[in-house]
Amino acid sequence: MSGFDKLALPDEALEAWLAVKVNRRPLVRTMSALDGFATAALTGPPFPDPQYWICPAVGLPYDVLTNGTDLEIAVFASVAVVHNRINETFFNVIAQVARERLGMGLARRHNFLVAPDSRI
Repeated sequence: MSGFDKLALPDEALEAWLAVKVNRRPLVRTMSALDGFATAALTGPPFPDPQYWICPAVGLPYDVLTNGTDLEIAVFASVAVVHNRINETFFNVIAQVARERLGMGLARRHNFLVAPDSRI
């Protein structure tokens, strides 16, 4: 659990915040769009600083962590939690596939090693 987990808004509150139209101009306005944006940020070229994609995605100023309100920091933390959740899912899926393939590879090699001797 990171510090962001403690600050983050529930998903419903984050989606409600994204849907409100005020002077900020977020690139995403729904949780499904945020999931897609975070997935693209994970699978695309790495960003040197998460603020480079989180702030435009939800319409926050780049200095949100130093000068933001409590609500803005909670929104930033919520996006970080969404990002971490997707990242963990990717990691777990990749690890599971690797375990399955490694296990199958060992089983194949094992079957090959214990197969009847076919030397002439």
